[in-house]
Amino acid sequence: NNYYIAELIDDELERIRNNEKDKYLFSNIKFKDIIIYRDIGEENILSVVILNLYKIFENKDVEQKMIVAVYRALLEQFIQEKELVIGDREFYTPNCITNLMSKLVFKEGKCKVYDPACGSGNFLISANSILDAEVYGDESNINYYNICKTTLLLCEIDNSKIKFSNTVNNEFVKNEKYDIVMCNPPFSTKNWIENANKENKKIFKEYKMKSTSVGDYAYLLKCLSYLNENGNMAIILPHGALFRNSEKETRKELVN
Repeated sequence: NNYYIAELIDDELERIRNNEKDKYLFSNIKFKDIIIYRDIGEENILSVVILNLYKIFENKDVEQKMIVAVYRALLEQFIQEKELVIGDREFYTPNCITNLMSKLVFKEGKCKVYDPACGSGNFLISANSILDAEVYGDESNINYYNICKTTLLLCEIDNSKIKFSNTVNNEFVKNEKYDIVMCNPPFSTKNWIENANKENKKIFKEYKMKSTSVGDYAYLLKCLSYLNENGNMAIILPHGALFRNSEKETRKELVN
C-alpha cells in the first residue's frame, strides 16, 4: 500500500538496467506515469497487481511452466485484441509455425540460433525446446524487445544475447555466423535501400537486388549472410516474393 510504489519500481528498473548494462530494457516505460486510481483516492492499482503476483509466486504448488503458460496465453490474447483494433500482428508468429520451422532446420548437437527480427521470441523459444540451442536475436521495436526479453526470462532461457538493434539499417553490422537462422521479418518494407549500410549494399548488388523492389529479399539476403557454410535457414515471406518481376534476377541468383 505504498503510494510511491511506482517510483520504487522505476528506481529498481534503473538499477537492473545498470547491472545488466542494457540501457534499453524497459526504458520506454515509466510506472510513475500510471496515475489512474491515485487521483481518485482508490487503492493503488500497482500495489494490488504486485500483491496478487507475489501471492502466485509464493505459492509452492505453482510451477514455473504454469506461470509461463499463463503469461503466453495473456500475450496471445493481447495480440489478438490489438489486431482487431489496428490490424497489427507483426511481432507474433504462432507456435505451430515456429515449431514446424524449428523441425525443418533441425541439426544435431549444440546450435547457435539467430532471429534478426525476433519480436516476442517465439522462434527462439521453439528452437530451445526442439534443438540444443544457444539463442541470439535482434529487435528494433522497444516494446517487442521488452516482451521478448521477459518471455525468455520466464521460460528460463538465457536472454543476454538479445539486442535492441536493427539488422537492415546502418545502426548494426554483424560479422558473426550461425548454425541456424529463422525469421518472420516485416513484410514488403519500402525504405530498405535508404537505410542500407555498405555491407548491406554489397550483398544486395551481388544478388542483383533492385532498389525498386520491396524489402522482402533484403531481409532474406541479410539472413543468408549470417548463416555459416553448413547452416540451415527458414524464413516467412509474403507469396508475392515468389513471382514479382522486379525480383526475378534475385530469385535466379539464389537458385544458382
